[in-house]
Amino acid sequence: TVLCLRLADWPLGSDRVVEQLQSEAEQWSPDVTIEIRARFVLVNLALLVDLPPCGYATYAVEETGPRPGARHVPGDDRRLENEHLRVSVDSHGRLEVIDKGAPRSWPQLHQIEDAADRGDCYDFCPLSPVDGEGVVLEDTPDIENLASNDLVQSLSIRHRHRIAKSLADDCQARSSEQVELPVKTVVKLKAGSRYLEILTEVDNQACDHRLRILFPTGINSDEVHADGHFAVVTRQASPGSAEGWHQPPSSTQPHHTWFGTDDGQSGLAILSEGLPEHAGLRDQAGTTLALTLFRSVGWLSRGNLSTRQGHSGPARPTPEAQCIGRHTFRYGILPYKGDPVTAEVALQANLFDAPPVVQLTGPHTGKLLPKQSIVSLEPSCLILTAVKRSETDGRLVIRFYNVDQSAVPATVRFGFPVIQAHRATLSETVLEPLELSADRTTCQLEVGAAEIVTIVLDLESPLKGTEL
Repeated sequence: TVLCLRLADWPLGSDRVVEQLQSEAEQWSPDVTIEIRARFVLVNLALLVDLPPCGYATYAVEETGPRPGARHVPGDDRRLENEHLRVSVDSHGRLEVIDKGAPRSWPQLHQIEDAADRGDCYDFCPLSPVDGEGVVLEDTPDIENLASNDLVQSLSIRHRHRIAKSLADDCQARSSEQVELPVKTVVKLKAGSRYLEILTEVDNQACDHRLRILFPTGINSDEVHADGHFAVVTRQASPGSAEGWHQPPSSTQPHHTWFGTDDGQSGLAILSEGLPEHAGLRDQAGTTLALTLFRSVGWLSRGNLSTRQGHSGPARPTPEAQCIGRHTFRYGILPYKGDPVTAEVALQANLFDAPPVVQLTGPHTGKLLPKQSIVSLEPSCLILTAVKRSETDGRLVIRFYNVDQSAVPATVRFGFPVIQAHRATLSETVLEPLELSADRTTCQLEVGAAEIVTIVLDLESPLKGTEL
């Protein structure tokens, strides 16, 4: 039993605690039992900081006397609000989001839909076309306020649904046996944020089903926008007819980080991290946006689906594809004005998909500035996709594309002087040099509609090894 360990560097914020424990333990023989009793306090810090584009900033946490922290914001346990959005939760756990800038209300958002799925790892398949897509789960959830201050406001919504355990043996109906489906949703609104962040945890103990989140928009539009490969893709929500096709068209489509719909005046976009499947569902009330959380299926391929003729692969069982267990999903709601380009939806989706990363470190020396931007782009319709080391040498590669359907003059700023900048192909073959500013930190160029641009930079100190 270890009676005392002198963690001398702990007050300095050092990361040597583990090293000290290991060095102490190495002095004893392998058959010695070590028991460590420790107490600690976990502190979450919320800071409003000024981060440069595609860059970093360094901040020090110092022990001081009592100072006023974030102001507590008293209010309703079912309501969140910042300068852009007002959010409330009804008794069924559904959200109403009011966009103050429009202004427009988006009620009945975040409905949990469960559907039987007799498909495979390739395709969803309902029990029959008559059954439709699924049913919206109803209950009276527990709602709790988690944080309420002028930097972060959040609340939790806890559902305990019951659904069929699996399909029946003949796969023509759902089993009569039911299991519990606990769903915990944490809704978070940060100061200055244009979107509502949602974290949903599901403990899935059922097989052969699909779980989606529905966002009714009330917008009478058959178009759904989504970010694709270096572009914003617009598709029809209603699948067309395709008589005699091997696989009929489906309303289910892929996206990278967002999808949405609008009527030209205002719209609603759903942001997602690692959830690439969506659908636009049309009815008399308008278009409902559907985000797939997961599908539970037991076969790699099945040959008797109503959504496809024949097999798409080997008929092998895939029990792990039933996704049994606890899963966490992160997504968001972004109301916007006008169209996705003018509303900078792609930019907001990038901010959501790649939030700032915090790295804890102790006092040390170094060559980097306390605050620096690596690269910045103007205008906002230019979306950065890569900052990387060249595949062939130590040059720096920057890649972006234009989400606008018209050409724009672009300004690219670097956080350091460069020797030369070149336009290049996607394979990083140099095309022609770009004119640099007098301080060699800026270049300007014309970017065409939906064009992909690759710039290769010659640096004063070429990158080595795994740098960038």
